[in-house]
This record gives sequence, C-alpha cells and structure tokens, in this order.
Amino acid sequence: MAPVSCEPYPLVLRLVFNPTPDVQRHLLRLAALFYTSMIVLGALLSTPPDPLRDTNDKLLHLTAYGVLACLLYFGLSVRPRLRAIVVVLAIAVLGAIDEIIQSQFPHRNADPMDWLTDVVASIIVCAVLGAVLRLRRG
Repeated sequence: MAPVSCEPYPLVLRLVFNPTPDVQRHLLRLAALFYTSMIVLGALLSTPPDPLRDTNDKLLHLTAYGVLACLLYFGLSVRPRLRAIVVVLAIAVLGAIDEIIQSQFPHRNADPMDWLTDVVASIIVCAVLGAVLRLRRG
C-alpha cells in the first residue's frame, strides 16, 4: 500500500490510512469475527433485538456489509487498483453464503435483494474510500 501523508492527524487515522502488516492482520481478524457474529446471531435470532426491530432489513444489510467492506478494504494488502474488486467479490461471496445459511432456518428466508444490498454496500464503501485515499495522496 502506498504511504499516505497523515502527519497532522491522530494515530488512529494514520493506522487506518497507512496500516502496518500487524494492523492489517488485526483488521482481517476483526472482519472474520464480525462476519461470524452476524451469521451466528442472525441464525439464532428469529427477529432482530428490540432497538433494531423497526429498522428496515435492507438498512441493516447495508450497514453490516458496509462495515465489513471497510474492514476488508483496509485489512487486505492488495494493490490499490485491485483492492476494490477483491473487496466487492469477497462481499458478494460472503453475502451469498449468508443468504444460503438463512435459507436453512425455518424462521429465516433467503432474499436476493439482501444479497444485492450487500454488494451495493461494498461498492459504495470502496468508491468512497478510494476517492478519499486519492484525494489524500493529492
């Protein structure tokens, strides 16, 4: 990953925009933990917890897979031009796995629109992060 100048910014921003290999490994572990938690909780809960009960299903997918895409985007040590493609493909596969797992539970159902929402979330995140990184590099 090409270095981005972050000198006047706090350590957190420097670690996000210029992650070391150790930080990248931690981000990938966090992504795996986050995805596993989503799958397990989604399988165990017949309805979302009270604070999320009235939230649109697509908004939940957009948010969850957007966070996952962000973790993958900064966690992968792939050339910048390929990073967005790899992240979108990974989210497409993970979203499909999620929908297949959901179809196996009587209180859940697979919805192709959920999968599409997951992919759209990853495209939005990759476009925004790519633009921000390009602007920061000047």
